[in-house]
Formats: sequence, structure tokens, C-alpha cells
Amino acid sequence: MTLTGKRVTIGRGDGNDVVIEGDARASREHAVLTHDGTAWRISDCNSTNGTYVNSVRISQPVRLSDGDRIHVGASVLTVQVQDEVVVRPKTIDLGTSPKVGDYTLSVEDRRLLALLAKGATDREIASVLNITTHEATEAVTDLAYRTSAARRIDLARLGASLSMS
Repeated sequence: MTLTGKRVTIGRGDGNDVVIEGDARASREHAVLTHDGTAWRISDCNSTNGTYVNSVRISQPVRLSDGDRIHVGASVLTVQVQDEVVVRPKTIDLGTSPKVGDYTLSVEDRRLLALLAKGATDREIASVLNITTHEATEAVTDLAYRTSAARRIDLARLGASLSMS
């Protein structure tokens, strides 16, 4: 979809410019893109599950660049800048496990997956990684978004499939 105008809304509600269909994780009014004359920026609309740009949850407007990935619920939109900004939605089947070839895992990601494969709780992850329980929860959520894992068990299975358990 090619974005035009100064303001584009994203959400699962029918009144949005970009409607995210069949994604219960997306809010009715999830995020808004605005164009300031030189660049597009995205802002979260106080959505329940947050808006992520390149796997980082945003709390302020963020300028978008070519290749940026916008996570809205379980859906991923990729920004493609040419003469104009184009977003390409990626449909995620919530019934399947993520494929390793779809993303790159850092050393920290692999360590987190290893803990999840062993069935570690957020509290146990926090203890091992020397972070707060809240930070552990956020790390698991972030990894789930980046890998398109629908559930925590999908991350554990991914960790096990990579021989990390």
C-alpha cells in the first residue's frame, strides 16, 4: 500500500487507512503515521500491546526509514522508501512456529532462547541475566515480536530446535 497525504491511521477498526484484519493483538486504533513534509513518523495511539519499530517499543514519535519493520499486534509492516513510503504487510499464521531463516538472532537472543527452552520463568531469566523481572518480561515480548512467535512455547520450541536446551 502506498501512503499518501499527511496522516495515515493503522489498526483493526474499519475506519483506519490501514486495516489490520484478523489480528486480535492489534488495537482498534493502534498507531498513526504522520508526514511532516520531509519524512514519515509513527506514533502509538495508547494501544494495549504497544507499537514497535525494529523490535523497540516506541513511546514517542519515531522517524521511519527504508527497511524499518513496524510491529502492530502480531502483524509486521515493512517500510519501503522510494519516491514515497510504501508499507508491505506480512501475514503471520498464529498456528505455526517461527522459522529461523526469517530473522537474525544475537548472542543475547540465543541465551534467552536457551533459558526459555529449559522452561525458565521471567523471574528465573531475570536472575540468570542479572536484570529485573520486568526487563525479562520485556525481553521475551520483544523476542516474540521479532521472531513472530505467537506464544512463549513457540520461543521455547525455537530454542530447543536450535539445540540450545
